[in-house]
Amino acid sequence: MLNDFFLSQIKDWDLAYNNYQALQLVKTKSFLFDGFEIKVQYNPARIQSTNAKTDSQEQQISLCPLCRENRSDEQKSIPFLDLFSVMVNPYPIFDRHFTIAYNQHSQQYLKGFSFFLLNFARRYPNYLVFYNGPRSGASLPNHLHLQAIPKGNLPVEKDVLLLKKKPLIIDKLGSSYYLCNYLRMCIVLESVSDIWLMSYLEHTLWKHLSVNSNEEEPMMNVIVSYDRETKVWRLFVFPRKKHRPTQFYEQGNNRLLISPGTIDMGGVLIVPREEDFNKITKDIIQDIYNQISL
Repeated sequence: MLNDFFLSQIKDWDLAYNNYQALQLVKTKSFLFDGFEIKVQYNPARIQSTNAKTDSQEQQISLCPLCRENRSDEQKSIPFLDLFSVMVNPYPIFDRHFTIAYNQHSQQYLKGFSFFLLNFARRYPNYLVFYNGPRSGASLPNHLHLQAIPKGNLPVEKDVLLLKKKPLIIDKLGSSYYLCNYLRMCIVLESVSDIWLMSYLEHTLWKHLSVNSNEEEPMMNVIVSYDRETKVWRLFVFPRKKHRPTQFYEQGNNRLLISPGTIDMGGVLIVPREEDFNKITKDIIQDIYNQISL
């Protein structure tokens, strides 16, 4: 269903067609670390998202591109569990990039909605579905949305199979561990039980990662995959301490226009300016992750 929907949108929507064609011109390079790699992607179509003003006062309902009344006639959608609309993302990072938007204009907030993350991954097991926290890379934090990309695009997918792990919890329903010496904190949850995963994510981790006692969401990014054969979900949780690195706010030649979200935490740093792509180094990458990761 997703593939047919994508092809129909590419056929009928010039903006999407042109930007997916432009992916063929995207440049990438890789930096090797101790047992894993970080990729850097030069993607000029992402300039708007990377440079987005995320202050709530600057994102009014009348301007929100995820609200149905503000979408172009060419942008179609298909329903997901009656509460979300699945749309082709017209500013893709990878081929077949989807946005799954809540049908009401409601703040980006995961508690109570991780059910939809898990169920989208189960319904479409060839895809990763992910969530950017409102202060962790979401360019539209005032409208609840998820995103999905095909499996095989993020280094973390293979890193989890190769790197040393330290267990956190192991019981009969599931397990959690974190990846060692990984530049950024990555907590992995695995289970055949969606109830166990929702409870761990929305309560145990939520409480552990929160810096205060109110209901403000802890800074984090979440990726979900599902294996149809084993019926196991795997969640990657990246706790954050900062939205953007200091380089984002520098002036002149010192500025590096990068605003890390889930894709970046998964091992592909997105830069929309070629000069930033050319000057980024292994030391800069290490410094960025050190700044933003908990």
